[in-house]
Amino acid sequence: MSSNGKVLGLTALAIAVSVALSLSVTVIFNYTYVNQQFTNIYTLIAGIKDNQTTTTPIIINVPPSNNQSGNQSTPVPPVNNTPPTPVPPVNNTPPTPIPTCKTDEVYDPVTKECVAKNPQPSPTPTPTPTPTPLAITFTAVGDIEGDSAGTSVFNTLKKQNATYDFVLGDLGYAKDISWFKQTYGSLGDKMNCVGGNHESSNEDGTAALQAETLKYCGNSYWFKSGVNLFFFFNTNGDLDAQRVAADKALHNSTITAGVKNLFILSHKPYQTGPNQHHPATEAPKVVAMFAALEKSIPTGIKTYYIAGHNHVMSQSADKKFTTTGAGGRSHYTCAVNTAFPFCDNVHFGFVKVSVTATGQVTFQFLDYNGKIVK
Repeated sequence: MSSNGKVLGLTALAIAVSVALSLSVTVIFNYTYVNQQFTNIYTLIAGIKDNQTTTTPIIINVPPSNNQSGNQSTPVPPVNNTPPTPVPPVNNTPPTPIPTCKTDEVYDPVTKECVAKNPQPSPTPTPTPTPTPLAITFTAVGDIEGDSAGTSVFNTLKKQNATYDFVLGDLGYAKDISWFKQTYGSLGDKMNCVGGNHESSNEDGTAALQAETLKYCGNSYWFKSGVNLFFFFNTNGDLDAQRVAADKALHNSTITAGVKNLFILSHKPYQTGPNQHHPATEAPKVVAMFAALEKSIPTGIKTYYIAGHNHVMSQSADKKFTTTGAGGRSHYTCAVNTAFPFCDNVHFGFVKVSVTATGQVTFQFLDYNGKIVK
């Protein structure tokens, strides 16, 4: 073999080894086999040099061979073309600081706020107690006058210190009610009054006196105290309108709830005893009004009628009808019978009524010295 042939042979071998290495093939040399291949390569290359052409392609077979341990060469692992999983962005926002709670508080991780350690339940509201009915007293007098007798009646009445004081018409027999205001008016808000025929322009009074009286006393009205309901009527006023108003009140269950006694106060009476100066029949419209109103009074309410007009102290046997017109004006005639067993036309005085908290009613007639007449 010439030197050129050796060079070509070595070059071919280098190329083969380089190809094998580039293909990551592990080549284990068998000397005899390689020498034989080397000889083949040399011969072919020599033939190429001599002939400058070849019609047979060069095939280089590098078969895999077992290594000394008898194992096959390690295969090339497949390439992983799966794209990498993206890394989530990092949250660099600092956490909300936990507040510093007071000694009686704790931190709530849900609301992220400080709350009371042991929150107390809302207190149950205390129900408004039902007011307990109280016992009351009241006085009633009519036909008062500013003379000695009338002044004495007022002074004794004031000493009773009653819950209420009612004056039932004919308020001094003067051109105005100045004396009445100075005396009975000094009793304050606990005093209630109505006008009489002597304060009415349609009978014995003047328009000016009537206006003054209505402004001071009112026309007709009612109020409730404990188990008691009080109605006041102007018997010289519009009777129909007053009856309608009273009827409406009596049909109002809120007003009548718990009421045991109904006291109807007026100047002219619903009923009178025998031989009265002003018998009830003298004012038939007044009688008719009260009779109609009586039909509207709820069952279970006991009714008492208290009036003046007659200058006496009188009462029916069942205590339903009372006359208290001995307030100072000169007395009228008087008589008794079974229905009206009591009548006094000697003493000047008034009636005092006591009502217990349960509604029991007691009457006393006192003279101007405070002495019990009946």
